[in-house]
Amino acid sequence: MIAPDGAEGVDGPDTAVTVVRYSGRFCEAGDEMLVEGAYAVELQDYLAAAYLPVVGLTVVRIMNEADWKAFLQDADLAYDQGVFVEQLAHPSVLLADKGPLGFLQPTTAGDLLRLHVTADGEVRPSAGGAVLGTVADSLAELEEAARQLPRGGVGDLHSAVSCDVVYDALVERPWLPRYIRALEALRATRQDGSVHRVSGFGGRMVEGLDVGRVEPVEAPLLLWNETEALLNDTVSGRWFRLGCDAARLVELVVTAGSRSAAEGSAVALLGMPVSVARQAIDAVEAQCRHAGIRIGGPAVIPEGAGR
Repeated sequence: MIAPDGAEGVDGPDTAVTVVRYSGRFCEAGDEMLVEGAYAVELQDYLAAAYLPVVGLTVVRIMNEADWKAFLQDADLAYDQGVFVEQLAHPSVLLADKGPLGFLQPTTAGDLLRLHVTADGEVRPSAGGAVLGTVADSLAELEEAARQLPRGGVGDLHSAVSCDVVYDALVERPWLPRYIRALEALRATRQDGSVHRVSGFGGRMVEGLDVGRVEPVEAPLLLWNETEALLNDTVSGRWFRLGCDAARLVELVVTAGSRSAAEGSAVALLGMPVSVARQAIDAVEAQCRHAGIRIGGPAVIPEGAGR
């Protein structure tokens, strides 16, 4: 538990967790957190972060409607053209409040493992999230309150951003959760300076494959460049290096929505005979199952798929 200096009733002989004390604040743009006197973490608003150099660990938060609009513009650019904002893909940058943004749907007990308690005792799923109750409530009561939130708590981001505005944007852009996962994957690959494209954002590895299909949120992400193809399991966080031929087949299976559609795409787009396509897809699915990755699943073709 992280608690401010001077807070009473936080720790005692019956406390079952480690209590870490802090002084000061970390809630406004420009605030800086110093951990053990050695590690500095800066908080920045979204709009300013795109224009500032990354000089250390940085948390980027959407703090107002202008930030939200800028976030959507950047997301649209990534989806339409495959161009990701450099600062957001930087290994030292973290986008805050993914839960209330709707990127960790639905709100469940699992989302309440990290709670925010205000100075007056209100309990929220995040600093800008909805009030679930008070510190006097039991965990079961807080979990039930989370389940009762309108729309699963989606959009409870900040008082300056309407919940309906956030929710409507998520409905219009069903690929937004995949965008967040793509940013996380790019941050991981750029630890060594590598630059990759992401399947479904501005293009596909398989030429001619429809970009308008939206894979399930938990489906693995395919990243590639001229020298390698990588598969990121978004559930476990594990990474796998694939050969180019296997990567193309995986992309077909992930995006197809059905086994027969994947086979048809392999025939039409990769020029494979039907029997060869069937055997090849069998092989990559078996390899992925052995690794604990599920690559099949229904894809969604959103209304107005251009956005």
